[in-house]
Amino acid sequence: MLFQTLAWDVGEGQAMADFIGSYKGGLKAWASERYKLWSDRLDEMNLQSRVLAVIQLVKYRHSILSDQDLITRYQTALDNEFHKAIRELREAQEWRLKTIEGSRKLVTETTA
Repeated sequence: MLFQTLAWDVGEGQAMADFIGSYKGGLKAWASERYKLWSDRLDEMNLQSRVLAVIQLVKYRHSILSDQDLITRYQTALDNEFHKAIRELREAQEWRLKTIEGSRKLVTETTA
């Protein structure tokens, strides 16, 4: 990657050795400069990704209900489901008792 960058920096018709020779500080200075540029760019990209993550978190936090509102809604829904289940259970028990009582009357009538 360093060699490709060097080839990119060298102008057309110019030899790499001439480019490095004319560069103040030589190859070491050129490589250090490129390292610094890449390092700065990576730091900038990391910062941007962290900022984007914070933005997404803020958007997410604003898009959901507060914890207390959410808990209240869930509790209400659960209470409603619980009461429906109890009502259905009682209805099933009443039907079962009527069916048993009807069967007993039928048995009593047939045996008498």
